[in-house]
Formats: sequence, structure tokens, C-alpha cells
Amino acid sequence: MQNHILFILVGILGLYLANPVFAFFLGVGISIFGISKNLKHLDIIGSYLLKIAIILLGLVFDLNSVSGLASESFLLVLGLVIITSFLGVVLYFVLNVSKRFSILSTTGTAICGATAVSSVSPLINAKSNEVGAVLSIIFILNAVAMIFYPVIADALNLTQEQFGVWVGLSVHDTSSVAAISTLYGENTTEVALISKLIRTLFLIPLIITLGILFKRKFQRSQFPLFIALFILALIISGVLDLSDSVILSASLLFKFLIVLALYFIGSQVNFRTLLQLTKHSMIHTISLWIIISFMSLFLVLNFV
Repeated sequence: MQNHILFILVGILGLYLANPVFAFFLGVGISIFGISKNLKHLDIIGSYLLKIAIILLGLVFDLNSVSGLASESFLLVLGLVIITSFLGVVLYFVLNVSKRFSILSTTGTAICGATAVSSVSPLINAKSNEVGAVLSIIFILNAVAMIFYPVIADALNLTQEQFGVWVGLSVHDTSSVAAISTLYGENTTEVALISKLIRTLFLIPLIITLGILFKRKFQRSQFPLFIALFILALIISGVLDLSDSVILSASLLFKFLIVLALYFIGSQVNFRTLLQLTKHSMIHTISLWIIISFMSLFLVLNFV
């Protein structure tokens, strides 16, 4: 009962600060001190809050603006997904890690972090310790990105559009993309999330391909349904003339939900699973992300 009260009080502090990055690290602190140890389903709740928040943004974003951003960033996203996949295979042979771990690490980095890992793991019969280890590294790298990406962007004088594309191209999880992008300006979130959602769409051909290779059937539950609902909300917003009060309400609710989502997600970071990793496995995931981060930054600086 005491843990429940502490969890709620810290969550209220996160909402008061109204900063998703702070909320994430408050959640991580909750996890480190073991307060969330016996609290169940927090990661699932956080995932649903995040998806609802993104769907709400469909009512806020302008349809013409989003379609323009999507067409401009598609080739960059496609190129990065292909390059990341290729480098993941190269590192698999160089570092001699297990095939399952390499697939999880590569798909998580190339496409959409925890969502990709969770969707792919049943297709390749991944072990629970492999899934947990990859997810833990991804959460830590998300935290690193939250700290250093804005610093690097300020040092390089990146525009809001450049920063948004960079974050959308290289940060693992949608929740972290949303959190980091809110720190750099109002226009950054739209650019970052559109780039990120395009990356997430590549999960569909990936699941189908792995299903064929590993002789598994595609399940509708593995399709990122929230993207379809986001697009539907975007179309509704474009067709209907929504009032300013509706758009403002959706925007405020997004900010509220994204703080809660990051707090819940951060509270489920499990550092103990990292102890089960081999040195080469950690190097695979970390080095792949570092390479892609700087490669995407180079592309943004020269083509955006």
C-alpha cells in the first residue's frame, strides 16, 4: 500500500512539472528504488496512454502539412531503415551474437524500439531473457538521447525541422521521440512524430517477411493499429472544420497523457536483465544506435 501511495505522489509531481523527460526519469527512479516492483501492468498502461496521446495529435496536426512532411522524409526514412538493417547483419557476423538477439536488436533500432521487439519476438521464438535484455538497453539509450540530443542540437544550431527529423529517424521509441521533441519547440513534435510513424509503418513488411522466413502466420494484433487511428483522426480533422477549443483540448490532453505515459514506461525499466547480456550483445545494440544516430545527423545537416 505504501508503494502505491509513493507511486501516485511521484506521478503527481511529474504531472506538476509537465515535462515528459523529467517524468521518464522519475519513473526510472521509482524502478531503481523498487517502488514499482509489485505494481503490475504499468508498462501496458503506459503503452496505451502513449497510443491514445498520438491518436489525439491527429486532431491537432494539419492534414496538408503532415502529407507534405511525410513525402519529404519518406526517402530518408527508407534509406536509414535499409542501412540500419544492413549494419545489423554485418555486426551479427562480426560480433558473433545469437541470430535471435541480432534480429531483435536490429529491428528495434531500425524501426520502432519496444514495439518492433514485442511484435517480432514471437515470430522468431525469442527467449524472454533476450527480449528483456534488448528492451532494457533500448530504454537506457532512450534516456541517453533525452539528455544529449537537445545539447547537440543547440551546439549545431539545428532548426526545429532538422531536430525533429533527426529525432524521428534515430530515436528508438515513439514515447521518447515525443518527449525529446517537446523540448525543442512547438513545430518539432509534428515533424519528429511524422518521421517516426513512417518508420513504424515498415514494421508491417518486416513482420510479413519474418513470418515467411520463420514459417509463422501474420496476426492482426501485431499490426500497429494506433497508426491507422492516428491517420483516421488526421482525416477527420482535415474534413471537418474543428473549432479552436477542440484542437486546444486535444493538444492539452496529449501533453497530459504523454507525461503519464513516460512516467509509467520509465517505472518499468529493469536493469537486472542487463546482467544476463554478453559483452558482444551490448556492443551490437549500442554501436548500431550510435552509428545510425550520427549517420542520420549527417543526412539531416546536408539534406534537410
